[in-house]
This record gives sequence, C-alpha cells and structure tokens, in this order.
Amino acid sequence: MRAIRGLGWVLLTLIALTACGTAGSVSTAANASGSRVSPPTGQKRCAAAAFNPGAPAARANAAFAFDIDHRVMVLFGGVGLADTWTWDVNGWTQHAPADSPPPGGSAAMAYDLNH
Repeated sequence: MRAIRGLGWVLLTLIALTACGTAGSVSTAANASGSRVSPPTGQKRCAAAAFNPGAPAARANAAFAFDIDHRVMVLFGGVGLADTWTWDVNGWTQHAPADSPPPGGSAAMAYDLNH
C-alpha cells in the first residue's frame, strides 16, 4: 500500500482548519438532525463561504476518492449527474473524460495504484 508522501496530509489538514473559525456573531447552528443548537463559547465551527462560484453544484450520493499520483480529490456524479471534478489546493476543476460512467447515484470509487 502506498502512503501519501510529503506534505499531502499536512496541506489537506491546514486547508480544513483554515475554513473554520471561532463561534462569534452567529449564535446558533444546525446539527445533523436539523435542530438549532448554540455552540459553547470559543468552540470552533466551520465558517467557510456558503457559495463558491467555481465549485460543482450541490449533490447527493456522489462518489469521492483521493488520487495519490495527482494529489487531487476526485468527485464523480451524484443523483442524476455524470460530471467529473477534481479538487486540490488551488480549488475545483471540471473535467470531461472520454470514458465516463452513466449518470446515477450511490456509486463507489477507489484509487487503483496499478492502473
């Protein structure tokens, strides 16, 4: 099994951490069940922008995997979608591969080191 070398994990962690800030002016947030809860004072939570014009559209049941050789996250499809996107430290990029599965949800994806 091949491990991510260099600063790959460190960079992904730093990106995730920079998208979070301390709870300040917003007093409530929705939890997984949709209930509104107030975070404890000083607790961190995600403060990333709700809209990114270069990002793919919101979707459900998409496939997501990490491409070790290219050091990008790969996103494919979702319910009714057959688009392919990659994400790296520079942001999102849409791709149009010659061969692609049909649209659909609940797909699975894994990185194959040999192919």
